[in-house]
Amino acid sequence: MFTKRTRCPIYVSHVVDNHLHVEALRQFFMESAVLRRFPNGKLQSPELQQTITSWFGYLFWQWDKNFKIENHIKFYTGPGKTDYVTDEEIPEIMKELSLRPFPLGQSPWEIWMWENARLARDPQQKPKTICVFRCHHSLADGYGILRLLVEDIAKQRLTLPFSLDRGHSSAFKKIWTFSKMLLKAPFELIDMSISSWDFNEWHIPEQKL
Repeated sequence: MFTKRTRCPIYVSHVVDNHLHVEALRQFFMESAVLRRFPNGKLQSPELQQTITSWFGYLFWQWDKNFKIENHIKFYTGPGKTDYVTDEEIPEIMKELSLRPFPLGQSPWEIWMWENARLARDPQQKPKTICVFRCHHSLADGYGILRLLVEDIAKQRLTLPFSLDRGHSSAFKKIWTFSKMLLKAPFELIDMSISSWDFNEWHIPEQKL
């Protein structure tokens, strides 16, 4: 995550008409996401200000004592950066970002911006600002990021394209399922203790990933 090549990243890109001021975006994101709290005053997303640390082979969240929003929301600088960004250059920039590790000691999320994007699908060729939200999967899954950006920041209601049909089970079927679970559980636990293998990728050496 913090060295060599980043694995399990999530990317969300957005195109904004005209110029987007970086300071305005930083302040808005701080208020809408980083400092967002529950009614009891507890932070809803403390991991946005925390980094991942290792202790006895296990990973934990730890507060970034030097947290600054400027370290996470910034203009893109790197290969392919020119005065004007075109459609042909965007894939190369996205490729470079996908390989870039997250800064050590910081929460694994960033918003990269670049101005003066000229997109072929815009007949008027007006300058636009492109924003790429980038985070590690340990911070949230795809739905969590979508909910953060749509509901918490854009203040829009997020609706799912479908709902799961859990069905209805009879009382007899529920009792039978529960009884079967009680009978199988001890044997399953014994089998797991003998033949289990830790597939957790966090414990695999970096060179073997």
